[in-house]
Amino acid sequence: MVARFISSLFLLMIAHSLGAQADFQKDGILRATATFALGSPLASASTHAYVKGELEYYLQENWSVRGDIDVKVGDLAKKQEFTDYHSSFAGILYHVNSTSVWDPYIGLQPGVVFAGTKTWVEPNTYAIRRGTFPVLSPVIGINYYAQHYFHAFVNLRYIQGHRNSTLAPYDLSELRLSFGLAFHLGLKK
Repeated sequence: MVARFISSLFLLMIAHSLGAQADFQKDGILRATATFALGSPLASASTHAYVKGELEYYLQENWSVRGDIDVKVGDLAKKQEFTDYHSSFAGILYHVNSTSVWDPYIGLQPGVVFAGTKTWVEPNTYAIRRGTFPVLSPVIGINYYAQHYFHAFVNLRYIQGHRNSTLAPYDLSELRLSFGLAFHLGLKK
């Protein structure tokens, strides 16, 4: 199902790009999206599902600032190490091809992870301990500006961090993939 969606989206983007405009100015664009993301923690065999939001502003043709919020809504493998695992990032992105409708980018976003774990206090009783932990996240992706108000995107993020607290240390590192449609507005004329 997902492979068919991505294949269809890719074919649609190729077909549209054959007649697309040669130049697309990104300076002053404000883009926003809400989508789903899948994450694969490196310390376990689970798969996290997230609802994800992004807000990005292009400062110049090649540079933008972006903030992301990811809220964990489930674990597809049903092996929950965390009761909560939400994250927030903010940082700067460099856009390689500044005027094409294809917009590959790379960036670095520091952030925080809000994680909660179950700690067993008695054989049948547990307490949930929550904490906030700093992380660092390089991100790569590509946008495809098909129309004046919406575009398709795919991005891959690596999250590097550790839970360091009175609880046992735990590796928070994860690979996270998101894709979908986003909306944008040109704020400069």
